[in-house]
Amino acid sequence: MPNSDLFMLLCNEGRFVPIPAGVFLHGGPMSEPVDLAALSSALLVPRSPGGARTLVVTESALRSPDVVATVRRTLGRLPSSVRDRLVLTVLDGGSDDRAEPGEWLRAAELLGLPRTRAVDTSVASSARVVTVDAEGRETGERPASVWGLPRGLAAARETLRAAVGLASGDEGPSWDRLLTLLSRASEIRDELLVRSWMPGDPSWGAAYPLAAGVALLGLPAGMDVAALTGGVLPASAAQVLRMWGGPGAGERVDADALVAALLKVPGSAALVVASGEGAARWLVSHDGELRVVDARVDGEGAVRTVDLRPEAGQVAELLSRDATVQVVDPANDTGVGR
Repeated sequence: MPNSDLFMLLCNEGRFVPIPAGVFLHGGPMSEPVDLAALSSALLVPRSPGGARTLVVTESALRSPDVVATVRRTLGRLPSSVRDRLVLTVLDGGSDDRAEPGEWLRAAELLGLPRTRAVDTSVASSARVVTVDAEGRETGERPASVWGLPRGLAAARETLRAAVGLASGDEGPSWDRLLTLLSRASEIRDELLVRSWMPGDPSWGAAYPLAAGVALLGLPAGMDVAALTGGVLPASAAQVLRMWGGPGAGERVDADALVAALLKVPGSAALVVASGEGAARWLVSHDGELRVVDARVDGEGAVRTVDLRPEAGQVAELLSRDATVQVVDPANDTGVGR
């Protein structure tokens, strides 16, 4: 996304200034002029790896609860396709690179964005501290930057890695493998101190639906596993649709025909992406019923049986006519877009 487009999405709060790397946050009241020294430093911030756009803030801005609330509110209104391509750089007197890991990661958690810093060989890699190359992929050789991840994004990445590990060398669809992945996803969230997803929380793109699809159906044919697990920013729903052969573009859905087709073929599944910036979820035919799978959620809420009665309204809720649907037949891993 061009920086001008990003700025137009953010400028409704009047606090953001376009810079080559992305946008700079003016943390003071709108009655005060922009901090020119900080802005000059922001103009020199290099572009982030992998085409990410950078939100540049000062440490003093992050110490203001009002500013943080404004930024979080603004980020929450952004489409996920924009928000999921943003990273964070914090300015102020070089203290950024000398901060202890816990303090350095605090801002990433505060704003829910990966935080960048210069490469430092003394910083140990972990689920939340990742060295990335110029393409924005995790690397152990010649890193271009170090990114500190919010706990939620780290958990989503680790869940995808777990799914790939379960599916590697184990071809074909597997309901039991999916249940194992859902249990492991909950454990990973516990380990990283991440709560079960709730409405209003970041969804981290389509990382969780991607993980669930890999666990349920196996790795898509021809998939580059290193590329799949090496990405740091989350995949979009459109990218996940294309992984199973879909066009990644919304089409009208005949809900009744889709339900009948899924029930006719046990083990078949459909990736359903709600219109606009809606969440992606798997709809799976299992034991004569349709199950909705949401790997973001802990416990029984991760797999929910769909009440097919028209008066229940659940099918209409899941399958609006503007939803994008990708059906995957377990007999072969080529999807059929609908």
